[in-house]
Amino acid sequence: MSEQEEKTLCGDREGTSPGVTLSDSLVLTRSRSTELLPSSTIRLDRENISCIGKLRDQGGIHSLYLQQNKIERIENLGCFPNLRFLCLAGNRIQRVENLQALPHLCALDLSHNLIQVLDTEELPRSLQILDLTGNECTRQQGYRWPGTPLRGSRGSQRAPGGVQSRSKALEKETGAKGTGNRQLSQISCSGRE
Repeated sequence: MSEQEEKTLCGDREGTSPGVTLSDSLVLTRSRSTELLPSSTIRLDRENISCIGKLRDQGGIHSLYLQQNKIERIENLGCFPNLRFLCLAGNRIQRVENLQALPHLCALDLSHNLIQVLDTEELPRSLQILDLTGNECTRQQGYRWPGTPLRGSRGSQRAPGGVQSRSKALEKETGAKGTGNRQLSQISCSGRE
């Protein structure tokens, strides 16, 4: 299927506006234009991406930035089997799903999406940092990571042993001070499961 065909299919699904499909050619084009980033990082933020197409194996990628796009569904990420950091902030995602195919994922940013209910069964066991800031699910009474009281920044959690604010957790994991809501540095995570 050509990229134009994928774009049309993606845009026509459920009446959404046309957008770009995350495809092998887009990944290849952008990875060449971001020579300052490590080869294990792909930045595709603000690219008008509305869906994630089926990609070839991307086993060498550890960090994937897809923030500020128009993505409505988490799908087709199994081609990133070694992904440790995934940023899907500022999209149109309504449901957390299809993340079990990412056994090494330890940091997930889903802030500022449209998630109303969090199904923790959809999260990989390796997940250590989860940011849901700005989602409706964080305003629900009794919202918290299962078995752990919510402390620190609302919607930012660390699992399984406790909860940390997003900025503290990111400072600890990345060594970067004051990352706040700016670009998150690449996180090196141990493969704890």
